[in-house]
Amino acid sequence: DVQAALSGEGLTVGIVNTSKESATVKLSVSGFDITGKKLTRYEIADPQNDPAGFNDPDQPYRIETKESKETAADNVVVKPYSVTVLVWEK
Repeated sequence: DVQAALSGEGLTVGIVNTSKESATVKLSVSGFDITGKKLTRYEIADPQNDPAGFNDPDQPYRIETKESKETAADNVVVKPYSVTVLVWEK
């Protein structure tokens, strides 16, 4: 599943992968030029690819939101059972 939102701050794309396999998502963006824009990637995924993985308040966090700075790409690889949010600044 892919969702997108365009605002005065830029473009946000959310990708949900409910599959047990990694997926490559080809982005086709119109109405907003992603070339040369700052891109921040946020990813929420279980490191063990467990669809039932969770954080236990009595244990160190297993699932965290990871943030990274990236360069714009037409293809995005997303992990199994994950949520990935891409944010391009205006």
